[in-house]
Amino acid sequence: MIDKINVRKVSSQGMGANCYIVNNGDKYIIIDPCVSFNNVKSMIDGKVMGIFLTHGHFDHFDCIESYLNNLNDVIVYGHKRCFEKMMSKIQNCSYYLGQNIEIDIPLDRRRCLSNESLDNIFDNYNINVIETFGHTDCCLSYIIDDIIFTGDFLFKQTVGRTDLHTGSMETMKKSLNEIKKLTIDYLIYPGHGDFTTLNDEKKNNHYMR
Repeated sequence: MIDKINVRKVSSQGMGANCYIVNNGDKYIIIDPCVSFNNVKSMIDGKVMGIFLTHGHFDHFDCIESYLNNLNDVIVYGHKRCFEKMMSKIQNCSYYLGQNIEIDIPLDRRRCLSNESLDNIFDNYNINVIETFGHTDCCLSYIIDDIIFTGDFLFKQTVGRTDLHTGSMETMKKSLNEIKKLTIDYLIYPGHGDFTTLNDEKKNNHYMR
């Protein structure tokens, strides 16, 4: 019997960003480390195979150092421009909320992603990576089985704001048009708020009409 994908969510205080702990059997990944490692370690009963970033805004990675310090040699996956934004308090938007968060992930612990499929994380499922730019120019969504983790690209009945650094509504529309082509009714886990489904968004999200 093949182990299914299991997802648990922990939301950060203040910004309400979602951190997802995802496992297939005894292999785990963390999507958007916006809560401390101490808050999720009790949910992990196996090996953490990687930390996956949906984009480079500080509220989605501000606790990442607690993971790097506790998980020896864990690899951080994200778009190359995501890693650049993490190093700039202006580009990652922390400066505008009175914080100066700048994190430089060591090169040997980075893996830059674009449109691709990873088959070396879980035993039974690939992680399909798709560029979903619009909210920023570094947004990635991750498809695992019948689930999409969309970060701040797509939410329940809305989309991510496009007025921040490298945001673009024109680019957002292009990404939405690509998502609309998917025929499976994926379960959507966004970067903030509650889960939804792709079919529900096609019907009820006016940005997707």
